Amino acid sequence: MALRSLFQLFAFRLEHHPVQHFADGTGKGRIIHREWPFALLTRSTIEAIWDYGKEDRSIRHELRYLLPGLRTDAQEVARILERVRKADDQHAHNGAMKE
Repeated sequence: MALRSLFQLFAFRLEHHPVQHFADGTGKGRIIHREWPFALLTRSTIEAIWDYGKEDRSIRHELRYLLPGLRTDAQEVARILERVRKADDQHAHNGAMKE
């Protein structure tokens, strides 16, 4: 459930870009707020989850299902998805060999 909620937040972030410049009543810029780029955001969160849970079948399954749902061309997402697919395929192959 936590992964699905996180991915809902990612999907929202892809559609809604946060305000980065704030002005006073006269229109003069007063505050500049820098946001993390989406690639850095996903790398710092999803990769940490992947590194911790890559041996967990439910984590592999959820990431394999959720990553393609992020409508982005971010290289980070594609790279993580490829790692998940390879690991999932390898675990499936290893499981078939044991039987």
